[in-house]
Formats: sequence, C-alpha cells, structure tokens
Amino acid sequence: MKRSLLIHIYIVIFFFCLPSANAQVTQQQKTAATDSVRVSLLTCAAGGEIYSLFGHTAIRYENYTRGIDAVFNYGMFNFNAPNFIFRFALGETDYQLGVTDYEHFAAEYNYLGRDVWQQTLNLTEEEKERLIALLTENYRPENRVHPPAGPDRACHQRHSAIR
Repeated sequence: MKRSLLIHIYIVIFFFCLPSANAQVTQQQKTAATDSVRVSLLTCAAGGEIYSLFGHTAIRYENYTRGIDAVFNYGMFNFNAPNFIFRFALGETDYQLGVTDYEHFAAEYNYLGRDVWQQTLNLTEEEKERLIALLTENYRPENRVHPPAGPDRACHQRHSAIR
C-alpha cells in the first residue's frame, strides 16, 4: 500500500513539474532561434556598366538553425526589355525583387572584381521577425515587380522604405 501511494505521489509531482520544464525549454528554444538569425545590409562597390555606376545594396538574411543564407536584391531587372538602356537612363525601368543564396551573390561580385561590405543590423527579435515577414511578402509573385523609382529612389532607398 505504501509503495503504491509513493508511486502515485511521484506521478502527480512529475505531471505538475512537466509544464514548468517544458516552458523553460520553449523559452530557451526561442532565445536560441533568435540568436541564430542575423540580418545585414550589403553594400556593393560601383561597377562599369550604366546600371552599376553608383553601386548597389541588398539585404542578407542568415538563419543558422535552418541553414538559410539568402540575399534579397531589389535591383533586379530585365536586360532584354525593349530599349533597356534608354528606359534606365530615364528612370523608367521596372525593377524586380530577386532572392539568391549568399554564396552565388558573393561569387558574382567577386567575379566582377567588385567589393561587398556587410553591416549587421542591430535589430530586436520583433524587428527581425517583422523584416523577414515583409521581405517574404514582397517576394510573392504578385509583389516582386515594383515600378520605376526614378534616379532619386534607388535600391538603397527601397530598403529604407521597408517598414
């Protein structure tokens, strides 16, 4: 009888302590997940082509837990569009958000002999989550293409407009 009572007491204690232990693990997992995310601004040196004379910027999203290392690039456009150079000079080029992995992005700039500098953004967990949600929303097919911004609204200003 005593042994049966002790077993019941242990079971009750175990079930009362279980939610507390799970809450601790969940909080630790959230902290680890947040610590594993880094968002950076990439600044790229100017190039020799008309579209790269003033350099470029992009946003890098790294999530070490999920193995993600992606670059969100608002400066993509269709070189095959009719009168591309003329339309570009007039500020009438439609831009598109492109996403690629960092390895390919860096390799392209390395091949072109253009430097890339990375500035890690000091964001809170909520700011990181909001920015990633906005980038994901902007990458939806219906949102990828954005109208010409004109010479006074380049890719770097598109990044600052994400709020």
